[in-house]
Amino acid sequence: MRPIWISAAALAAALGFACAAYAGPGYDDHAVEANAIASMTAADYLAAAGRDDVYEIRAAQLAQTHANSPEVRSAASRLLAGQKTEEAAMKRDLELAGMGDIPPPPLDDRRIVMLGELQAASGPDFDRIFIEQQRSAGEEALALHRGYARHGQDGVLKSAAHHAELMAAKRLSLLDDLPGA
Repeated sequence: MRPIWISAAALAAALGFACAAYAGPGYDDHAVEANAIASMTAADYLAAAGRDDVYEIRAAQLAQTHANSPEVRSAASRLLAGQKTEEAAMKRDLELAGMGDIPPPPLDDRRIVMLGELQAASGPDFDRIFIEQQRSAGEEALALHRGYARHGQDGVLKSAAHHAELMAAKRLSLLDDLPGA
């Protein structure tokens, strides 16, 4: 009997096809995402954005001291500065909305694992993992902020989310110039 090997990409494609087929005709994943974000409360949005910020800040701090290449260390400093700017703008918007200062939420298990992977890596592996994780986290943040800016319920937070969307896009573009990106 011959073993059957299925690549992760083939499996993901098959599962994606199966999920789309199961969802039926007219299934639109963008509409599902928009509906999920539209039903997101201000507190849910702030918690998701806060978790994302905490992870990206901690990862950038690690990269400032652990990155192999000077380009990655420099990018980490710029990413960290961008996060701090975004955080200050969000705090200002929250004060204007009368929401006060909201403490950052604890990291979820997935982000804790991601930070553990970074801490365990060294040399070029650290740089590669950092870039991959930052791209993934940045794309998630971009989708979150864009989604809330377009479909959120709170007007002040929608404006803040739009600003955060622009900042997230700028941080993502920094990764494009890195070696191996």
